[in-house]
Amino acid sequence: MKNIVKSGILALITVFAMTSCDPQEDSNKGLPPVIAVENIKAEIKVDATDPNLFHFKILTPECVGVFKSAQAGISKTGNEFSQRILWEGTYEVTVNVMNPGGMSEAATFSFTVSQTDPTVCENEIFQKLTGGCDAEGGKVWRIDGSLPGHIGCGAEDATSNNWWNPGPWDFDPALYDDDLIFFLNSTQTVLLDNKGKSFMNESTAELFPDGDSSSSFVTTHYTPSTEASWAIETKDGEDWLILNNAFPAYAVNAGAIDSGKYKILELTETHMHIVFLPGGISWHYYLTSLPRD
Repeated sequence: MKNIVKSGILALITVFAMTSCDPQEDSNKGLPPVIAVENIKAEIKVDATDPNLFHFKILTPECVGVFKSAQAGISKTGNEFSQRILWEGTYEVTVNVMNPGGMSEAATFSFTVSQTDPTVCENEIFQKLTGGCDAEGGKVWRIDGSLPGHIGCGAEDATSNNWWNPGPWDFDPALYDDDLIFFLNSTQTVLLDNKGKSFMNESTAELFPDGDSSSSFVTTHYTPSTEASWAIETKDGEDWLILNNAFPAYAVNAGAIDSGKYKILELTETHMHIVFLPGGISWHYYLTSLPRD
């Protein structure tokens, strides 16, 4: 099941398949077969000048790759991307490939980061989000229920809730007792402490036995992952918060439970405004790190 390949500085990781995934017609379905895990080819290459920058690439032809690693903060769909890995260590990433026949099982690859990024403890975003390298207990964020529109929605390009802007403390208490705790450590850990229940959109209710899909907002019993992580991605001058296996107290849809990408509109020492963009709509979250009254 696992293909284990190791890399260090200036090393090139290439996992070669026995065959390509060129379509082989299935007489029953008229589609190429799902790619066998042993036939997945991927490349993980450290940058020539930056030992913390890694380049990921699918080499299997006519397929689309899905890369996941909570450990490294990776959750990507696509055939080629680059990502900084800040902490020294050996990491695993799973790779599935899709073709018209379906999704493959996951192959697992490993790669090694030779050194910790020397600037990690000086990063301003990391400092504000986590409290910094010296904050051993992490930094706690929660939905700021005192604000109008602490969760709400608007047009996809809106910078505020121009469609729906609920009032302070409008929702079930389960929304307001959740803590999202960020740590600046080698696994970039994030913990969702939901006191056993989470507040969710109706589209996620059917995943849970006590969810009511007929209700617009649902409180369900939910056990958060103990292997959740965060990452920061900067693209075209914009900063994005990536959450793997965690969400900021309110799950807009089922996909957000496993992996969510949130545009950072504001981040100070005590306030955070992030936006989830699932397509055609913007969901806004306002969080605070100030202690509860």
